[in-house]
Amino acid sequence: MSTQRIQTVYRVSGSQREAHAIARAIAYEQTVELPEDLITDARILGDVVGTVEAVEPDTDLAGALRITIGYANGAPHPAADA
Repeated sequence: MSTQRIQTVYRVSGSQREAHAIARAIAYEQTVELPEDLITDARILGDVVGTVEAVEPDTDLAGALRITIGYANGAPHPAADA
């Protein structure tokens, strides 16, 4: 089952590496509200935790980066019916 994801764009400053770390931290905080190393359930990792979809230069603000994070839209997981 394919579902549309909600995308949120954030503007951050720092290096590309720092921006990726910030993006992953935001993705976890906005979904499971726990640090990445505490989540081990494959279903939660695959279906609940937000995913970093892009980290790219922000064309509107010199030196800034735009991070795009995708979140599940809340549609039921197909396995939930089983």
